[in-house]
Amino acid sequence: MFEGKKISIKELVAVTALSILVVFGVVCGLGTLTSGWHLVDDHEFLEFQYMFKYQGKSLWDVIKWAMSWDTTTRNNFLYYPLRITMCYLVGADSVAISIIKAAEIVVFMVLLYACGKKITGNFLVSLFFAFTCLVGYQSALWWKLGPEQVQAGICFGISFLLLLKWLEAPDKRHFAVWSIVFSVLMGFFHESFILVMPFLALFPIYEKINQQGIRFKGMIKKLKKECTGLWWYTIAVMICCAVVLLEIVLRLGLNSYDPVSFDQSTSIYQYITTFIYSLKDGLKWYYYFGIALLGVILTYYDKVKDKWADVVISIVFIAPQFVLYSKEGIAERYIIPVVIGIAMLFILFVYRNGFLDGHRKRIYAVVLALMLILNIRGMVVEGDYFRFRGESVTKVLTTTKDMSQKGYKVMCCLGNANPEADWTVDMYMKSEGLPDVYYLNTVMNKATDVRPMLKADSVNLYDIDEMDVIYAYNRDDRHFVIEPNIDFSDYVQKKCGSIDIYFKKEVVDEIGEEYLEKLSVRPTLYGIGK
Repeated sequence: MFEGKKISIKELVAVTALSILVVFGVVCGLGTLTSGWHLVDDHEFLEFQYMFKYQGKSLWDVIKWAMSWDTTTRNNFLYYPLRITMCYLVGADSVAISIIKAAEIVVFMVLLYACGKKITGNFLVSLFFAFTCLVGYQSALWWKLGPEQVQAGICFGISFLLLLKWLEAPDKRHFAVWSIVFSVLMGFFHESFILVMPFLALFPIYEKINQQGIRFKGMIKKLKKECTGLWWYTIAVMICCAVVLLEIVLRLGLNSYDPVSFDQSTSIYQYITTFIYSLKDGLKWYYYFGIALLGVILTYYDKVKDKWADVVISIVFIAPQFVLYSKEGIAERYIIPVVIGIAMLFILFVYRNGFLDGHRKRIYAVVLALMLILNIRGMVVEGDYFRFRGESVTKVLTTTKDMSQKGYKVMCCLGNANPEADWTVDMYMKSEGLPDVYYLNTVMNKATDVRPMLKADSVNLYDIDEMDVIYAYNRDDRHFVIEPNIDFSDYVQKKCGSIDIYFKKEVVDEIGEEYLEKLSVRPTLYGIGK
């Protein structure tokens, strides 16, 4: 029987308090909490606000509208209802939504700690496990308002913790039943977590192999005898996983969402290169330091050679994610399931087995600490840049609003690099009850009153020199592609962080140089934006 370690109320309160201090300390210290709006995903909050405030839509109307198009490409049946309800309650308030997002991270962190403590019984190891899972390039989850991986991760944490509690007390089957429920729910927040279900399904079997020291030879015969009372859980979760996947394939096919689609046009070479890209991008420190950690472990070969099940269950957790994102690679927030699997293998399973000793134990701990430190650096760099871009975008949006209200013609040139940026500008103006701005039509090299992404049948075109204010990405923005083909000789350029704003000279005479000075954005810690 699995002997899970107890977690006291005082310990839970202490870990929760520490998590709150860490998470809110980071988002406040880096400035992401108050960085404002961004040009990816955030248009949805503004659109919901517009529908509630100016179209008179009810909560149910907006949920139905969102689900009507989301269900044609995705499997987020729980995500949008929750997101829209949140917007209905707090409005399109980026600070309030950021606080909610940070609070979700705290819950996720505490759940990961609790799972780690159940397995290892060690406070520091469990805390280190939780930090390792959530600190790094995946820390975009801490501040990006859109990603749904956090809610999926919370469901995973609950499901896994309930599974561990059931393994502690096999007669309490209600823990197992609720574990199955939450294992299904996590896939309806984000599809990648559907592929974590086989890990949950096989974990009871893995735990029995680990406890009994069952060797690979003759394993099936022994499992039939030893795992009586566990198979029903494994079969139930695997059936649920298969049903959900089958429903997605029958409803959407294999090509409904391009980043994770499968088709014959993708070469084997592309799959290989994207796999290598994945390892050397957001996962690079886990990859490089993982090799060093594995090297230390192999020095205990005689002691670990029978721990093959640890490797197998970790592969079951990690490998499906690389298959899912084999076409375009896996990075940033999408690596969170992979990182959890890696952290389980190198932290929870290794320290539970207890074979580390002496100098090698200290070396192993130092390697883990260095891995976390470099991931902390990655988190700081990404968070600081997120703050920089957010302040840039928010100042541009407020300037767009202000200049439009003053009667000036404003044109947005962001959509040629990032169509979602035009969408955000459009929804921001609508959520403020204001008429839309103009957009650059790169084909005609004209200004249009309809954003190109909409592909309207008829649009009005205007000469660019009629525009009083024009803004476009500069080279400090990751979405920068090319400078717009526009003659700016009659304009004054003002750098607003990662976006340049061009004011006609006569406009500057009217609004004053002081207005432009207020548009400056503090550079990043590493000098971007100077």
